[in-house]
Amino acid sequence: MENGWTETIRELEEKNAQLRQERDNWKDTAEQFLRNQVYYAGLLDKIAESLGPEVFISDDGSVQDTVLRAKIPQLVEELRQQVEECKKYKAFWDQARLADKMTFLAAQFIILAMDE
Repeated sequence: MENGWTETIRELEEKNAQLRQERDNWKDTAEQFLRNQVYYAGLLDKIAESLGPEVFISDDGSVQDTVLRAKIPQLVEELRQQVEECKKYKAFWDQARLADKMTFLAAQFIILAMDE
């Protein structure tokens, strides 16, 4: 009978060691997840600070000490729209400058032609 108990105890000890290892693996996974979360939250905070003071202002108008991460997508979208508007104006001014250069060259050509 004692041999049966010894075998059962050995099996339970092996199962216990296996479960402890599994538990430790899950703890390691959770710790790594937390480290990743802290790292990426820090990156978001650094990015958000460059979006201006609006990222610290709650919907009710109160100013917070920390970045309101929920506002980041909205502020980035507004920034994207501003960039698109700037691109339109830049394209307009590039065309206007080109037209001015062409007008200037045409005027020079006329002046040279008149001198001959």
